[in-house]
Amino acid sequence: MRTAKMENTKMLVYALHGFVCSVFFLTSCGASDEVNSSYIDSGPSTENATVDNNLLLYQRLYRTKRKEQQEMANSLMAVDDFAKQYTVLSRLTVRMIDVFKASNATVNASGFIPGVTPFPNNTQEDLREAVANIVENVVLFGDLALRCPDAMDEVFRVHKAKKWRPLIEWAHSFTNESAIVTGSDTEVIRLMAQELKLSPPDGKYQNPYRKPKMSTAEWEKLRKEKAQKEKEAKRAEKKKKRRGPRISGEL
Repeated sequence: MRTAKMENTKMLVYALHGFVCSVFFLTSCGASDEVNSSYIDSGPSTENATVDNNLLLYQRLYRTKRKEQQEMANSLMAVDDFAKQYTVLSRLTVRMIDVFKASNATVNASGFIPGVTPFPNNTQEDLREAVANIVENVVLFGDLALRCPDAMDEVFRVHKAKKWRPLIEWAHSFTNESAIVTGSDTEVIRLMAQELKLSPPDGKYQNPYRKPKMSTAEWEKLRKEKAQKEKEAKRAEKKKKRRGPRISGEL
């Protein structure tokens, strides 16, 4: 049973990892750690009001992939082992940060401005992939941060994620201003900003997936219960080994 659970967790890691870079190839350009902050806190533009057929085509592809993303995010949320959930989320978060870095470098080199520049066409493959990677991974990042908030807090603590903040802010603002994401996904982006404190909370925000904080006494009780269970399991294992194999039947 335990082996089956471990295999399911491994499959979930591979599947979600695939979503981070699938459909659109992640370019292997030398991504700089420097983040262009020109997109942050700049208002969306209304200059380009013409129909963008390349954008409409991509949005159709995006909606199909989005359904698969949501299913996988639900699967991760259903993992009842915090350590396993953390492990999966940690690997994914690091990979998404790498995707944002590479995409940031490509976008900056192209001069693409979200909400102003038309969506890249077939002759701008690298740029199109970079834009798609940013948008898709920001929404996925939002799903994971909202649905697994306690594990995400641990990821940020362990990785000292303050260094990630400018990049996450940039990717979030880029997605928001691009107007590529529509419908309920815009709400995911809005709530993600509040969950990760990228924007001031509206006063009513509360994540229903976040578990109530336990007091020191509650944590201590939980720790003792866990230690007792581990002790009993070891004792039972030793007793089993002492007995050894038995010969049954007549001699």
